[in-house]
Amino acid sequence: TIMQMDVAVPVAEKPLLADTDLNYNKQALDKDADNLKMQENAAHQANLQELCRICGVSFKTDRYKRSHPVHGPVDSETQELLRKKEKRATSWPDLIAKVFKIDVRGDFDTIHPTRFCHNCWSIIHRKFSNAPCEVYFPRNSTMDWKSHSPNCTVCYPDHRGVKRKNQSSNLQLGKRFKIIAECARKTKSIKKQVQVNNKNLMKKIANCKKIHLSTKLLAVDYPADFIKSISCQVCEHILADPVETTCSHLFCRTCILKCLKVMGSYCPSCRY
Repeated sequence: TIMQMDVAVPVAEKPLLADTDLNYNKQALDKDADNLKMQENAAHQANLQELCRICGVSFKTDRYKRSHPVHGPVDSETQELLRKKEKRATSWPDLIAKVFKIDVRGDFDTIHPTRFCHNCWSIIHRKFSNAPCEVYFPRNSTMDWKSHSPNCTVCYPDHRGVKRKNQSSNLQLGKRFKIIAECARKTKSIKKQVQVNNKNLMKKIANCKKIHLSTKLLAVDYPADFIKSISCQVCEHILADPVETTCSHLFCRTCILKCLKVMGSYCPSCRY
C-alpha cells in the first residue's frame, strides 16, 4: 500500500506542471504580440513623419526635402506676407483651416503627420499673394488619414492593388471571355484616342508656333529620347524658359501656365 501511494504522487503532479507550462507559453505569446504591435505602431509613426499632412506626398519628392510644422507660429516670410495683406492669422492651424478647410487642432500623432510639404506652403502663399506662381495641388482633395491596420496604405503603399498574372492565349475561350476581351480592347483604343485629342487640345491652347522653335529645325538627327528630353510635353517644341513639375515633367513656362488656367491644377502629361 505504501508503494502504491508513492507511485500515485507524481501522476497527480503532471497536470499541474502542464497547466503551468501552458500559462507561461500563453504569456510569452501575448508579450511577443504586444511587442510586435508596438514595433508596427512605431514604424507607422516613422512613416507618417515622411509624409505631408495636407496632400500626403512624400518629402523625398522635393530635392531639398523642405517641410514645415503643422502646429505653431508661422515663419518670418509668411508673417511678413500676412502683415502686408493685413491678415490677422498668426499660426499654421489658422492658415491651413482658411486655405485647405482642414482643422488640424484635433490631430493625433499616431494617425496624422505633424508636418506639411513646401508645395502646400507655396499654395498658402499663392492664396495671399498676387504674384504668379506655377505650383498646384497634386490631389483632387485633401488626404483622409486613418489609424494603422493590416491594409495600411502608409506602411504598405505597394499593396494597394493586385497585379494580374500574364494569361497564356487560349483558343478555346468561351464567348463571354471573348466579349470581355473585345470590350477591353475597344476601351483601350478609346482612351488612346482621348489622349490624342487632349494633346491636340493642349497644343491649341498653347498656340506657340510663332514664338517657340520646332524640334525639326535641329541640324543633327538626334535620338528620339534626347529630343523628348529637351522638348515641351504640351507643344512638343524646344523648351523655352523650362519649368519642372513635382512629377518630373518639363514644360515651357508659357505653355504650362496657359494649360493650368484652362484645364485646372493638374500636370498635362500625367494628370497628377
